[in-house]
Amino acid sequence: MSQSAPEPFHTSPSRPAPPPGVLHVWLWQVSDSPLSEDEILSLSAAEQQRANRFRVARHRALWVRSHTGTREILAGYLGISSAQVRFRKNAHGKPSLDAVPATTGALAFNLSHSEAWCGLVIACDAEVGLDIQVPHPIDPHLWRRVLTPSEHQEMNALPRSEQDAAFFRDWTRKEALGKAEGRGVYPHLRRTTTGLAPFTGLFPVDAENGDGAILRWHLQDLPSTPGLFGAVASSRPAKVELRHLTFRA
Repeated sequence: MSQSAPEPFHTSPSRPAPPPGVLHVWLWQVSDSPLSEDEILSLSAAEQQRANRFRVARHRALWVRSHTGTREILAGYLGISSAQVRFRKNAHGKPSLDAVPATTGALAFNLSHSEAWCGLVIACDAEVGLDIQVPHPIDPHLWRRVLTPSEHQEMNALPRSEQDAAFFRDWTRKEALGKAEGRGVYPHLRRTTTGLAPFTGLFPVDAENGDGAILRWHLQDLPSTPGLFGAVASSRPAKVELRHLTFRA
């Protein structure tokens, strides 16, 4: 992918936060063209340090633009400039908003990016996790690292032409669940069964947290987007409202 560098997002000064029971999921694509100095400087010092650790310029550009886009979207909800958006992280590295304006109230968010695709979920009354993946051929040897025994049997019963899609449905669900919890995907591989068929609505999952307590989460697949798989997890039942963001060329 090679495009001219995008101009900043054109967003309204403020966006209404999602009401209780609703998740705003934003999808957008970014360019891998060379970064401008302004794009780098729009990040925090910690984000700039993280960006500088990328050895491949393309990966750095995609990562930076996923984060500048996140700042622009969140700034629209908060009614502040993107440079004023502040983050903090929990013990496992999950980011959350810091110093939110009193007029806004609490907002939870989670970012995911895969190749040129970026996704951001926003909620006002739930912990949330999002994962998106651009599909590619999967070596069946990876199944044993991700699938539960029952999911492995389900996979073996599918035609080969359907197996990669089934894998990405399973992977994005478990990744979204781990990100919602804030502990990452690994506690759920081969332990949490989500099944391989497309969801038709909310899918409840009871999962053990790091303290041994069982918590209920609600999984759902993202609405179909060509060339992309995605899932979102939330601590409360919620409806997804999908929104698309575009750069001005």
